[in-house]
Amino acid sequence: MRRKLAILAATGAALAAVAVPIAAQGAGAHHTANAVSVTLKEFRIIMPSTLKAGPTTITVKNTGKFTHDLVVAFHGQGTTFASPLVKPGKTVKVQVNLKPGSYVVLCNTNSGYHASQGMIHSFTVGKFDFTTGKWS
Repeated sequence: MRRKLAILAATGAALAAVAVPIAAQGAGAHHTANAVSVTLKEFRIIMPSTLKAGPTTITVKNTGKFTHDLVVAFHGQGTTFASPLVKPGKTVKVQVNLKPGSYVVLCNTNSGYHASQGMIHSFTVGKFDFTTGKWS
């Protein structure tokens, strides 16, 4: 289990540079079709388990007392994103183009300690076809 968490933490650290806060994109940001709210607090990630494919704005709110982040630890189709660190009481927005597939997200704060305490969540985008083994 510790080895898995270490791998997830390392993956999360590598992905942290992928974050694209909307504020950094300026006024010319493209239209977003989907919006998702995520709440981070000790030691939970609260968000829907099924999301729609396509351009998505993820609003990440930290209602906890510690700094948190939201990082994709796994997505078999290659979609990656991460939020910047979110201080207690603050909110950030991240824009991503979600592709169909299964995702695992976690809080990578404190070298994966938060994830080890339960800040891991999975969600799906689209539908999985068990006959073909593909997402749509």
